[in-house]
Amino acid sequence: MNATALDTITAAFAGAMQTGTGALAQYSLPLLGVFALIAFYTQVGPLVASGAASPGDAVASVLLTALKIGVFYWLLVNLSPLATAAFLTFLQWGIAPGEWPPLT
Repeated sequence: MNATALDTITAAFAGAMQTGTGALAQYSLPLLGVFALIAFYTQVGPLVASGAASPGDAVASVLLTALKIGVFYWLLVNLSPLATAAFLTFLQWGIAPGEWPPLT
């Protein structure tokens, strides 16, 4: 395996990441909204319908659902920079053994 093959593999990986990010970016936030609404109703609906839960349980359930939605929103917004940073770290780790021992 030579350097040209590794360059081809790296370019294909980077291209696939960019294509996937572009395709998912336009649908990610609307899908998050739909899934968040579904999760909210499936989590809180039975609590309200049963009437057996205390108000503290209902508030805690709503706060937990809101926290989950917030975490997923943060991941959707920052997924591309995180993937890029992971890819650049991978490249840096791959290049590092070729630089040792340092030339003096």
